[in-house]
Amino acid sequence: MLPTELVDCYTARFVNRADCHYRAWADKAGKVSYSYEHAGKDDKDGRFPFRPADAELVRDHLEGGRTCSWPAVTSDGMSRWGCFDDDSQDYTRLDKMAQVCIENGWHPLLESRRPERSGHLWLLFDGPVLAADLMTLLDVLAKAAGIADNAPNFETFPKSATKRSAVRGPLGVHLKTGQPGIFNGCLAQDIKSQLAWLNAQPLNSSDAFATFSPELARRREAARKWMAPQIVTPRTIGAGGANFLDLVNHAGIEAKPNGKDLAAPCPLCRQEGHDKTGDNLRLSRDGRLMSCVYGGVACQHKGKDILKALKDGC
Repeated sequence: MLPTELVDCYTARFVNRADCHYRAWADKAGKVSYSYEHAGKDDKDGRFPFRPADAELVRDHLEGGRTCSWPAVTSDGMSRWGCFDDDSQDYTRLDKMAQVCIENGWHPLLESRRPERSGHLWLLFDGPVLAADLMTLLDVLAKAAGIADNAPNFETFPKSATKRSAVRGPLGVHLKTGQPGIFNGCLAQDIKSQLAWLNAQPLNSSDAFATFSPELARRREAARKWMAPQIVTPRTIGAGGANFLDLVNHAGIEAKPNGKDLAAPCPLCRQEGHDKTGDNLRLSRDGRLMSCVYGGVACQHKGKDILKALKDGC
């Protein structure tokens, strides 16, 4: 049996929340899927009861009883880790990514490298950090490594500061290969030795990250872009040809000049406790373009969801 202190070490590093996780399962053809496990799920009359992501479940994951993916973000938009996920056969790309992390003062861990798959590169923190800023950091580091936006077979996690995304937990058995995803920096491949090695690795400082956050916020602001208009026709917007600006005004939200465009509080950000400066919602002067810029380009609220909030009176 794995020592409790090593199971606890793993839990502290990878489990952002206990109230949900993803369970891997394979069909008869061997296709692997993930089931979202949470307290409100249908347990099929008790046949599939919900299990919280506690020490017992983590131990089961580590010992091969269940393969879990751990959510990347807490319920309040924080995270203890970031992950670069490279499914390509090009090992040099993730190796360059690790080099860039080290050159910029971050300590990465490579995991799950195997033939024809580059693997996961993790940044683990000694405390929770803002997921929105963490996403920006990962984007900045990826660009410094020469990895372009929408590069094939390459993803970063968290994907969103407010929505669900998850990564298969290290050391869990991959259902396609039947092998655990081991840390490549540890020579011994048994799970106990892997956990002991993990426990000895330095964690990235959440305090240092917080100091860096204003720079991340500046870069996120500089990277803000308009998203393509998603809802622009009078038929879908409302009778009489009303546009986004009309709906914002009707909802009692004040839009103020912001350069060549307009800025206003985003109703969804306001519900979630973001947008302290009241300018996350950007509109074109003619009201036909609208975008929420919270969390960077990869984490925008969708136009249809903003529209619904405006119609519902926020």
